[in-house]
Amino acid sequence: MPGYHTKNHLKLTPREQQILQALIDYPHISHQEVANKLNITYLTLKTHLHNAYSALSVNDCRGAIIKASQLKLITLPDN
Repeated sequence: MPGYHTKNHLKLTPREQQILQALIDYPHISHQEVANKLNITYLTLKTHLHNAYSALSVNDCRGAIIKASQLKLITLPDN
């Protein structure tokens, strides 16, 4: 089930959260390399990202990371 909405609260599937977190944890590698680290195909990674963008009502990865962080669905580093 892709990312979904509950009453006044946005949610991501565990896999969508894992992928967004991996993009934060490995900021200097490509999406293909992130997919390899998670043992999924690049197409699967793109599908999960698309579903996360939809669930969060954003258009890109940066927006998804910001919104998921604001909702405390993922953790940003303490720079």
